Amino acid sequence: LYATWIDYAMVYMKKGMAKGIVLPKSWSIKLPPQFDDMVTAKVEDNLFYSSIKMMPSTFSDDQKEALKKDYVATINEKLIPQFKKMATFLKTEYLPKSRNSSGIGAISGGKDLYAVYVKQWTTTDLTPEKIHQLGLNEVARLKSEMEKVKTQVGFKGSIKEFFDFVRNKKELKPFTK
Repeated sequence: LYATWIDYAMVYMKKGMAKGIVLPKSWSIKLPPQFDDMVTAKVEDNLFYSSIKMMPSTFSDDQKEALKKDYVATINEKLIPQFKKMATFLKTEYLPKSRNSSGIGAISGGKDLYAVYVKQWTTTDLTPEKIHQLGLNEVARLKSEMEKVKTQVGFKGSIKEFFDFVRNKKELKPFTK
């Protein structure tokens, strides 16, 4: 049950806080409003109630009423209290312990963990530093190519101005929303 998971999440978040392994403040500041939004004055407005509004016509009226009653009880008695609990925890305990740094490399053991993730997700033996340099080289190569295009079309501004020009030129937008 999701309400139980919230308790587990707080336990493990506290363990992380004790070790200094927490989210960056720029991320964790976005979490409390998400839980606050899950607390609704009317149960019918709750996200978790939405499936009740779409029950199949093959369900009997008794089945629909029983499900509706169970959903209302679960949302009001289990979920909403947990959402409030998590929002309070995030605001009063977690957010103050969140770090000002970003990136996994900023936490204890983070650089080693990052190297493991790079190995796991890139199917290469390159180090994170070499992959980063590869990315920088590729950006420089692409920028050089775009400088050539800018010159070929006779654009006189900076590369940033050229990107803005291309991005906003109606004739270069084949698709509309």
